[in-house]
Amino acid sequence: MTFEPAGRRVNCPPGTTILDAARSAGLRLVSACGGQGTCGKCRVLVLPPGPAGPDEQALLDAGDLGRGYRLACRASVDRDLMVWVSRQEGEPPPPAEDSLPLPAVPPGGLDGVPVAAWHDLSLKPPDRLEPLADATRILNCLREDHGLDVEGLDPAAARVLPPLPRAAAVRGREVIAFSPRPGRIPAGMAVDLGTTRIAVYLVDLRDGQLLAAAAVGNPQSWYGADVISRLTHALQGPDGMVELQTAAQQGIRVATGIACSLAGIGPGDILEASLVGNTVMHHLLLGLPVDRLAVSPFVPVVAHPLLPRARELGLETAPGARAFLPPPIAGYVGSDHLALLEVLELRRLPGNHLAIDVGTNTEVTLKTAGGRLLTCSCASGPAFEGAHIRHGMRAAPGAVERVRIDAVTGRAEVTTVLAEPPVGIAGTGILEAVTELRTAGLLGPSGGLVDGPGVRRGPDGKREYLLTASEEGDLVVTQQDVQEVLLAKGAIRAGIEILLGEAGVKALDLDGCWVAGAFGTRLDPAMAVRVGMFPAIPGERFRAVGNAAGAGARLLLVFPARRLAAEALASQIEYLELGGHPTFAERFTSSLALP
Repeated sequence: MTFEPAGRRVNCPPGTTILDAARSAGLRLVSACGGQGTCGKCRVLVLPPGPAGPDEQALLDAGDLGRGYRLACRASVDRDLMVWVSRQEGEPPPPAEDSLPLPAVPPGGLDGVPVAAWHDLSLKPPDRLEPLADATRILNCLREDHGLDVEGLDPAAARVLPPLPRAAAVRGREVIAFSPRPGRIPAGMAVDLGTTRIAVYLVDLRDGQLLAAAAVGNPQSWYGADVISRLTHALQGPDGMVELQTAAQQGIRVATGIACSLAGIGPGDILEASLVGNTVMHHLLLGLPVDRLAVSPFVPVVAHPLLPRARELGLETAPGARAFLPPPIAGYVGSDHLALLEVLELRRLPGNHLAIDVGTNTEVTLKTAGGRLLTCSCASGPAFEGAHIRHGMRAAPGAVERVRIDAVTGRAEVTTVLAEPPVGIAGTGILEAVTELRTAGLLGPSGGLVDGPGVRRGPDGKREYLLTASEEGDLVVTQQDVQEVLLAKGAIRAGIEILLGEAGVKALDLDGCWVAGAFGTRLDPAMAVRVGMFPAIPGERFRAVGNAAGAGARLLLVFPARRLAAEALASQIEYLELGGHPTFAERFTSSLALP
């Protein structure tokens, strides 16, 4: 079972209640009745939802039940689940995610008008003297009162037309939504559909200002932590593809609902969307064939921008809203990396620069002083996002993110997110633990734990390092954890070295290294250099840029002209397939060793 937003995972036998499972994961759930099913305080969102019992039907309304809400003390485990736990009263909020500032938006939008906007209406009820159709009166009002060249309306919007609309949303020459209330905020939604996590950003389309943001774990993780596992599931039959598409839609809807609650708006206020993700995520959401991505030469079905109705993708928005999907760069370098490159304006920077988006698939692009753009995808796995690590979790309150080990005593000094008691290990924490263990002489060059202070034998008889001890449970670093980190850092370093070699650029000739992603935001570049993941360049040349893919999705949402620029950029990038590169095996093997 995975608990969000902390990303904590726990194994439980069938029949365990979600409340008991949450407690075993160290989560504080309110249960005023002591788990008797009478107070309704332990309300959680369960994906995929199961059948509700009589107590839940009595305490939760039909709408909540239909969306997947359950009572943690009544719902029991009979399959892998993802459970969204709302923050309890008094619990500190999750850390804010750093994001790149977007260019200033001139009044009225970049091209004179926002991509879509609400317009207040002054309509009179129809009468016998002028029995005009509703649509005719609305279009006339928009033309005469607002000077808009509108010519039609979306049929889905017409199906929910209120008796006397007081606002209409217009995109281009089409009416896409109506509202019985005037003064609505024209909201847009930018989605970063990651392998591990789905982030949704709501913005005001008039000025690009962020209204709210929310992130949840990608429910597709039920079918595998990495894209290869999900491709395998999708190719097992038509049901596999549908399950993965549905899971992605569920995750986006949950994150959208949370963001809307924070912003004080409804999904119907969202007039435009943009979505970015790696190529596999892109194809699975669209329901495109993925068999081409599973075999060499790993080509996507489409590599051009798409602009479907948002409702066709299962998104909750205004009825006629559109969703912009930038083109993937290659089979394993997606539109999320393209969005990152566009928002960084990497091609305009003087000198040599690396852009690294660390994730389950780490994408790396090298921009040379001569203007070449070379990119590759490194199969780094989900270790830096908490998966495949014994006590791994995302950077939520209580996650260990900094580690220092005394070489004499073997004792670790840890720093956790928001200084909460340690409950798990974030990606930066496990990387620093491995680095410090090597420095303290507790890891050999190939990553094997050796006997020494702090190292003990675990229940399986294998060596493990005690990171923290508490009554709630010890946090340890296992030999398998170390191997996961070595595989991840080895894949990333091999990709970087191959790009540099192809371009004839030396590491010290790099003028900048831009590290993106939630992991990159908290990463200490010096640790990444010490462990051999990044080349040894001066620390001031590294810059963490947060979720730049999400910032890029926001950019493409608000600035339509940048959509054309991103499409042109995609055609200029040279993609290198690492699996077929003659030096990859050698470079990967050498990159596994610890300095």
